Amino acid sequence: MTAFSTHDYKVRVPDPAGDVILSPAEDRGGDITLDASRKPHVEASLTVAVEDASLLSKLDPRASRRVVIDVASSSDDGSQTRLFDLGIRSADPDRAGGTVELTLASDEAILNDYAQLVDDVTPRTFQSSLRGVCEYVLSKVPGVLRNLEPNSRALSTGTLAPYGPRFGWARSFVTTGSPAPDAPATVVRFTSPESGSVSGRGVDSYGNPDLAAPGTSGGWLEGPRVTPGQTITISRFIRLFVGKTTWVTRVRFHNGAGAWVGSTMSGAVVEQTLANNWARPSWTGVVPAGAKYVAISTVMAGATALTTSTLMDITGVMTETTDRVRSWREQALEPGGPDADVTAYWPVASLVSNPSFETNTDGWAAGTNATAPARFSDTAQGEVSGAWVARWAANAAGSSYIDYQDISIRPGVSYVLSAYMYSEDAARNGRVMMRFKAGNGTILRDVYGPTTALKSAEWTRLSIIATAPPGAEKATLHLEHIATAGGQAARADGVMFHEGTELIPYFDGATVDTAAYDFAWTGPAHASNSTRTPSVERPPEALTWRAGVSGMDFLEPLLKASGLRIVCDELRRWSLRDADYRADGNQTYRYGANIETAVESLSREDDAWFDAAVYEYTWTDRDGIAQRRVDAFGLNAAPTKVLRVEVRDTPFPGPGRAEHIVRRAQSRGRTVTVSAIPTWLEQTDQPLSILLEGTPIQTGFAGSVRYDLAGDTVTVTSRTADTPAAAWILIPAGQRWIDSPAGGTWKNEVI
Repeated sequence: MTAFSTHDYKVRVPDPAGDVILSPAEDRGGDITLDASRKPHVEASLTVAVEDASLLSKLDPRASRRVVIDVASSSDDGSQTRLFDLGIRSADPDRAGGTVELTLASDEAILNDYAQLVDDVTPRTFQSSLRGVCEYVLSKVPGVLRNLEPNSRALSTGTLAPYGPRFGWARSFVTTGSPAPDAPATVVRFTSPESGSVSGRGVDSYGNPDLAAPGTSGGWLEGPRVTPGQTITISRFIRLFVGKTTWVTRVRFHNGAGAWVGSTMSGAVVEQTLANNWARPSWTGVVPAGAKYVAISTVMAGATALTTSTLMDITGVMTETTDRVRSWREQALEPGGPDADVTAYWPVASLVSNPSFETNTDGWAAGTNATAPARFSDTAQGEVSGAWVARWAANAAGSSYIDYQDISIRPGVSYVLSAYMYSEDAARNGRVMMRFKAGNGTILRDVYGPTTALKSAEWTRLSIIATAPPGAEKATLHLEHIATAGGQAARADGVMFHEGTELIPYFDGATVDTAAYDFAWTGPAHASNSTRTPSVERPPEALTWRAGVSGMDFLEPLLKASGLRIVCDELRRWSLRDADYRADGNQTYRYGANIETAVESLSREDDAWFDAAVYEYTWTDRDGIAQRRVDAFGLNAAPTKVLRVEVRDTPFPGPGRAEHIVRRAQSRGRTVTVSAIPTWLEQTDQPLSILLEGTPIQTGFAGSVRYDLAGDTVTVTSRTADTPAAAWILIPAGQRWIDSPAGGTWKNEVI
């Protein structure tokens, strides 16, 4: 057994006015649990003494308050420290005992709280990257917001903008060997051009607040966008290489249209008495009405004898929308890590049976002020599809149309019309139009696309999206060329008309199949509708963050279909992890050495083990039609235990979730829980080995880690597998199985 272990922990509440120190209740302790399969990843319970009732306001979870636990531990194995920065989820005062029971959690809890009030389709912008989708969601969640400062992290890459010098201070990028606490070691360094006793000199972020409007030379360099009514905190680390003086951080807001909003506001005063002394001034306030951008400067408030070698370093700049001063390290996701393509793929039917005029002009006719459309080739601009295009000329100046036959449609459904056009004469305009009609031919509504300048040297794609009105059964399509004189001609190609709310790349039945889609005609080529069928289906609804759905609930289907999980650790670092993720370090437990207690279970009836899974997704699509998709996977054709899950009101995120969970389940069935004296290096996802009396060596990866602060113990649970003592997986780190002595055999070695 470990000879001894002692620990001490301190508890504080971060606050802009200064950290609030809490006193852990004597003999009450607390616990901290990390769990690889749970959201939030870190949870804790803690009892603290509260002698002053006014302190309760600092523990209000409704204000997104936080608690930081600093642990220092000493044992005969050495000393370790650990820090946990967790949000308060609940605070239960025991007024008779003068204590408060705190429940704490990492920031996945906030992600699980926050929901949109309106549908948000913006995640589609990031569809080629699941990381991009996750970062967008994190950027929307209060308390999980990435730093609004655009280049605070870019300091580590040498990017200097938007840090602009005032009064000619020279600007450079340096890496310092003595960084500010909790700040990057890379800084923007300013060198004074002046000497003598001067005042009012300093530097600005985002240009000079006393000069020009955004975008003008020598003035504003784009700063963070802000929203009126936000409470924001601005902070940065500053180090001055000057004698004693007083410096002031000033904040101003700009309306983005050439005018400042409100007055110049002075922030924290920074008094530097010694050179090379880091300080962290901050300013907290409410963004005034009309403001769009924020500017910050640091200037001298008193006279100081500067020299031409006077230096100022700035790093770790933060602009955030909470009432908490946070670490510069807080970004949406840590750099690197896995990613997945979550591009939407869905079936579409194009209802234009002759979209590219390859064999004739059937279905198309002359409309108002137009000659009959004719097939045309040998165009210098090439064709959008095939070898032919349609050409028509205006009979006189004005709008000149060609029309397409009636198409059967459904009322209340949205449709997209698009066509490629260009004019044989420069500086002519064009547009497309949908006409919705009742079954008897009565015109119900005409919907025009925007008037667009057509080019004479390249194709321009025109489009319109509209919803069929009540009673609509037919639609006619119209391509319009606006001529200034008779005889002026236009050309068209690649016409599409399909259900939906999004303009998609042109296709017809002749389009070459890709890895994502198969394309086909529903009948004769160039004389029937066209379809695209996805190889892997993921409807657009899967990337729509719907009103009332939490950020975590929106991300979860995409994550699980990709075999990934999103984790916020105890230091508030967000990351994506896959099944191969391994935390640094390892854990080793041995009976009679460092194990205090052990519990083992082995069962086929464990819900965590199965050899096949079926996920059934059901939802209502944008047209109000009930949809159902099944994602199924089995290790063999005759599975012996099948997991079945109904995923209701969730658009199908694509296949993959069933396979990922089945493969993960194969390592389950035996669960081992051991308790020991902590090293405070224990993490989930660390490789571990456990040797119990009378069983083979168990190997696996830590699933959960629970620290008992009062008992000074750590309890680790893992699903494990029997491992022979000679298995190469047990060879200590840094050694190789081929390192056996000459003439020896590793097969007979016991590790």
